Amino acid sequence: MPPIIQAQNLGKTYRSGKLEVPALRNVNFSVERGEFVAIVGPSGSGKSTLFYLLGGLTQATHGSIKIDGVDFAQLSDSERTRFRRSHIGFIFQRFNLLPTLSALGNIELAYDISGLKAPMDRHLLDHLAEMLNIKGRLEHRPNELSGGEQQRVAIARALITRPSIVLADEPTGNLDTKNSDAVLAMLRQSS
Repeated sequence: MPPIIQAQNLGKTYRSGKLEVPALRNVNFSVERGEFVAIVGPSGSGKSTLFYLLGGLTQATHGSIKIDGVDFAQLSDSERTRFRRSHIGFIFQRFNLLPTLSALGNIELAYDISGLKAPMDRHLLDHLAEMLNIKGRLEHRPNELSGGEQQRVAIARALITRPSIVLADEPTGNLDTKNSDAVLAMLRQSS
């Protein structure tokens, strides 16, 4: 089986007028199925750029990315979107919860747009809510939740579809030690 993630000579350059700013240069790595990988580095080192490239949210300037054997460069925008919805779970640093929906509504929406045909697994939802300590908060809207609760809802949203990979940008940044430990344990379980 191919690696779940494979990057070859991956590069991204941002342009602002005549100025070119290289964010990544010739990055090569692979991640095997079931591996749990953390990418660390100082601010400005390209971690977020890599996050967006691996998730197909932006395109590389050069090189290739294969996710689950599929080369992102060979997909159209709509094909990449469909692939993302069903194969990649995202945990964004800023949560990206819809303010008009409850926590449960945000999780259900992620499932609905995934394209999965089977009904959402309510046992998995209960398990995620229990593990993430948000069971009593599912009917609340994001503005009624603390930053840590919003982050845990975003994590449940990312995991509800059982994606092939989970990309997380600082998934424990707003959490206390107890909840950080629970989140890391859950992410390890899903890898």
